[in-house]
Amino acid sequence: MALEDIYRDMSTSRNTVKKYIRLAQLKGLNIVELASVEDHKLERLFAEPTVVSKPRYEQLEEMYVWIELDLKGTGVTRWILWGEYKARYPDGYAYTQFL
Repeated sequence: MALEDIYRDMSTSRNTVKKYIRLAQLKGLNIVELASVEDHKLERLFAEPTVVSKPRYEQLEEMYVWIELDLKGTGVTRWILWGEYKARYPDGYAYTQFL
């Protein structure tokens, strides 16, 4: 089956198909044999590694409840809340990442 046929049949991008073909080759897996493997097993084979904890994200995550409640207030904007967040965590996320 041609690469073009695969990405059309899968309704995905050509680059995504190429990515998984490369991953299979790097892992020494035969593409033809993979066609008969169950989906949940394929998912385990190609799953991205779990991200280790990131302190910046954990700091922001702790503030989610507070942010959600404050946003309901009159005159409270994300910009204001981000400013308070940055004052508390100077090495925290930039505004565009904070959204």
